[in-house]
Amino acid sequence: MPLKTAVGQTRGIRRAQNFFRRKERALKIGLIGNGAIAKLVTKFCAERPDRFTIVGALGLPVDQVSVGRHPVVQSWAALRALGPELVVECAGHSAVRAYGTQVLDAGIDLVVVSTGSLADADLWRDLKA
Repeated sequence: MPLKTAVGQTRGIRRAQNFFRRKERALKIGLIGNGAIAKLVTKFCAERPDRFTIVGALGLPVDQVSVGRHPVVQSWAALRALGPELVVECAGHSAVRAYGTQVLDAGIDLVVVSTGSLADADLWRDLKA
């Protein structure tokens, strides 16, 4: 299946496209992960405060210090309570497997940075459902 077709079938893609056209307020972003990739996403967003705000990051129990000014939480429920409108996965294939469907089932758009995880046919099917 060509990438364009596969991406077009992912739930929420139209809503995600609209996020980047908005200008009235900053988009609230939640992160899954608190490492090097999350640090890069945080820096990118910090340079554009009128467009993006990181509301929090879902980290490991050992993650006590944030890579930015946002809080680090230890559960999906705690991250969801912070009200993200978009979640960016920055933690690897296991994080996509553990949280991807929960994010989408909550009606929140998901950006998967660990795109190799989408080669897993069962995970891809679950995310598209």
